[in-house]
Amino acid sequence: MARAIYVDWDEPLGNQVKALLNNSGIECEWVSTGRDALSRLEKDPPDVVIAEIMMPDVSGFELCRRIRALDRGWETPVLLVSSMSAEEEVRHALSQGADDFISKPIHMPMLLQKVNHLLNADPPVAQPDPITGLFNHRHMKYLIQRRLVKKEAFSVVCAELLNMARFKKTAGDAGRDKAMRHLARILEACGKKVPNGFAAAHMGGGHFVCVMPPEYAQSFGKSAYRLWTEHIPELCESLSIRKGSGETVPETVVYFMFANTRQGITAQECFARLAQIRGMAIAAGPGVFLDRRGTRMEGNREE
Repeated sequence: MARAIYVDWDEPLGNQVKALLNNSGIECEWVSTGRDALSRLEKDPPDVVIAEIMMPDVSGFELCRRIRALDRGWETPVLLVSSMSAEEEVRHALSQGADDFISKPIHMPMLLQKVNHLLNADPPVAQPDPITGLFNHRHMKYLIQRRLVKKEAFSVVCAELLNMARFKKTAGDAGRDKAMRHLARILEACGKKVPNGFAAAHMGGGHFVCVMPPEYAQSFGKSAYRLWTEHIPELCESLSIRKGSGETVPETVVYFMFANTRQGITAQECFARLAQIRGMAIAAGPGVFLDRRGTRMEGNREE
């Protein structure tokens, strides 16, 4: 049976939530202080934590941050509760590492739906992507959220293979997968030059995301683009594709952003900004590298 902790100073509401979850097959314990919740979490973490933000001792925000600081705290889903439902409140809750938010007065069916969703979601474990062997997309989102909550400075570097649908018609599924593995190995090779804080993931299709300290992002992006360009003939030869014959060859675009963690952005906002940069990069054309200032680069040379 799944276990939950509900943290709230409001005893009648605490008993109501406890009864709702217990009657739904989820063992729920109600505690009235953040300190009591932390004590239980450190000894025997539950499967989900539901916490009121406005607590007299340890706020829901602080509780969430402390949970995330535990060794395996990122595996515990956190649902924050508040009578303040303004967009800024929700945004701040997510930036502290919360998985979801619900406003008061609590709509009990909605609460149960959110809790069940969190309990049934796959944990963000470091499972490898089956095609490339890199991290999968869920683990990368988890890594980015963790850096945001810990206010670590980092850059997100994206590499994307273009023309993949047309390339698949030329090379088939096996050729498409080989191209993605080829780029994955290039990203790993470039990542070895980053002394710490590097991780790479295959987000699906021809889309790859890497995180690293900001000072390495520009050189990493240029190196990845250059190596891919140099290895295209080798890839084509291995697939019996003659470059220049009219057959589609996958090309790559690389772009990055610097995550300003001091502004308390969320992972959702981080990926939304990346989507904007992606649009500019693809519009600029294959092989064009855009940094956070919007500078256009071609290989190792700034335009």
